[in-house]
Amino acid sequence: MQEAESVAKERKCTEETVIPEDKRRVKIKIDGKSIPIGKFVQSFIMRTIAGMLSSLKKADIKEGSEIEIKIKYTSEDKGEENDNKR
Repeated sequence: MQEAESVAKERKCTEETVIPEDKRRVKIKIDGKSIPIGKFVQSFIMRTIAGMLSSLKKADIKEGSEIEIKIKYTSEDKGEENDNKR
């Protein structure tokens, strides 16, 4: 938790805007490092992802559903590979 709090201070988040880690419904980790988020970001992520997933035929999202997404980010995702082909 201290690590997340120090990141929050670096980004000028305040205790009032950051949701304590044990109370978050959305948890973000990058390379194992917990990223602090506030209510707006939590709500934005939840609603955006739930909206995208609800358009999938086999996605049955209901109250209490737990959604897990893992992303391995590579240079391809930055568009670097496409830039090299030009």
